[in-house]
Amino acid sequence: MTLFTTTLILKNKAVPYQVYKEGDRLFFKPVDMNSGTDAPIFWVRNSGGVWKPINITEVQLIKQVQANISGHYAEMQEANKE
Repeated sequence: MTLFTTTLILKNKAVPYQVYKEGDRLFFKPVDMNSGTDAPIFWVRNSGGVWKPINITEVQLIKQVQANISGHYAEMQEANKE
């Protein structure tokens, strides 16, 4: 089940991703695997309140993913209150 869709900026190109929940991890998968951009598939786990990508090391992408997840979770919590 898709939790949310989002767009990440990779090499100055907007890449849409679908985000799924897999156990205690979030799974990020590019919507278009044939976009011509080397868009990684990756997992993110919450460790001590910090979302940490499991299989990517690029600092800018990690910061972008962490900010993105925080924003989406805040939106989902607000929606659940209504």
